[in-house]
Amino acid sequence: ASCSEASDVFETPGVDVTLIIIIIIISISTLQVEEREAQIQELQDSITELHQAMSLKDQDKLRQLQQLVQLESRIKELTQELQSSAQTIAQLRHQARDSTTSTSVLHRDVSGDRTAERGLELLKSEEFEGDAKKRGAWERDGAFAALVLRRAQSVEEKLDVQEQRLWELQRELQEKQQELRRGHNRLQQLSTELQSTTRNAQELQGQLREVRTRLVQVEAENEALLGYKRLHASEVEKLSAELCSIQRGSEEEQETQRKFRELQAELSATRARLSDCRDGTREAQKR
Repeated sequence: ASCSEASDVFETPGVDVTLIIIIIIISISTLQVEEREAQIQELQDSITELHQAMSLKDQDKLRQLQQLVQLESRIKELTQELQSSAQTIAQLRHQARDSTTSTSVLHRDVSGDRTAERGLELLKSEEFEGDAKKRGAWERDGAFAALVLRRAQSVEEKLDVQEQRLWELQRELQEKQQELRRGHNRLQQLSTELQSTTRNAQELQGQLREVRTRLVQVEAENEALLGYKRLHASEVEKLSAELCSIQRGSEEEQETQRKFRELQAELSATRARLSDCRDGTREAQKR
């Protein structure tokens, strides 16, 4: 609308040049305002996207922290289980050594140099048939040996189970420690990305404040120019009215001059005819 007004003013003769310049400046200012508003909208959209990205990164960081806490708790549990398993294995090994020692001693007492076989044969012989006390002692020693062997085997089995469990715990502990290191690396990466996103958002906020400040200035300048335009518009209307009046007066003057020239031409023709008549009258009088 402002551009069309400017073109209309250019086509009107006798218009104040200052008003034309004002209209052009207002048109440019209007375009600047539109550009600033579009830039503000774009910055606001970018800031909204950055805030959404920051929110997602915060959530991801929170989940990562929770996972790290769980991993650290699990690592602590595994460490305690490893210590407990190591103590259990040490006890079982000690029991296994005691059982082995007891079995070895018993074997030396009962079956050293094939004494056990000969003892069993002697138990069956007539020489020891009447000696029930000695036969009971040999039988008790054999039962004790079997018990010691069973206990030793049980201890060995438990030791194998505990060693397998210890190996599994060590493997799980290594895996959890690796996960913990990866989690710390991921957390560091998220913190870096979050800091970068925050800086970008702050920079955009600064740009947005600058654009809004400039927009306020442009709108104030535009408003001042509009007031100046309204002030000059009334003067232009007056000048246009005077110009129209002058143009009408000029047209009337041209018409009067035309009629005057026509009357002068008619007067000259009348005078010529009158002169001819006078000449004719004189000639007639002479005759």
